[in-house]
Amino acid sequence: VGNHGLTLAGWVATLGDPLTACPKEIVAALEERLRAPCLGVVPYLPALDAQAVGAALAVAPLLAFRSRA
Repeated sequence: VGNHGLTLAGWVATLGDPLTACPKEIVAALEERLRAPCLGVVPYLPALDAQAVGAALAVAPLLAFRSRA
C-alpha cells in the first residue's frame, strides 16, 4: 500500500480457522507491525453471519481517518 503512495486506513483480523494457534498473539503482532488501526477482530464463524461480522467491527477509526484526509 505504502509503496503505491497510499495510506492504510485500517485493517481487520479474521480468524477463519477455529484451530489457529495463538490467535491473540497473532493479532498483537499485527497491531505492532501495521501502521494503521485494527478495525476489529472477526471470530471464527461456522456460517456467514453479517450481523456478527458487523458487531466485531469499529468504524470510529475510519471516520477519524476520513476527517484527517
